[in-house]
Amino acid sequence: MTSAEVAVPEPPRANLPFGFAKQFGVLVDNRAQGAVLVHRGPLEAPLLLEIRRWLGAPFECETVSDAEFQRRLSRAYQRDNNAAVQMAEDISADVDLSRLA
Repeated sequence: MTSAEVAVPEPPRANLPFGFAKQFGVLVDNRAQGAVLVHRGPLEAPLLLEIRRWLGAPFECETVSDAEFQRRLSRAYQRDNNAAVQMAEDISADVDLSRLA
């Protein structure tokens, strides 16, 4: 096997899209031991297959109450939003607006 043929594993995707997660009551929690699908209700096979395709890796499932799911959903996507805001601030700090005029 040559170095060009060595497969480099992709990092796990951060989260499912927010609308998808909220609509279907599912959330991916990437833990040190692997991905865990946190869900609030019964899971249909097509949904599990789509999540497996999205992640590109196996995962375990954890059922939680509606209230616990909402708490985790808010926390997970708030953290993602904070990271996006920080990235935007970092980019804007590097831009010299006088040079754009």
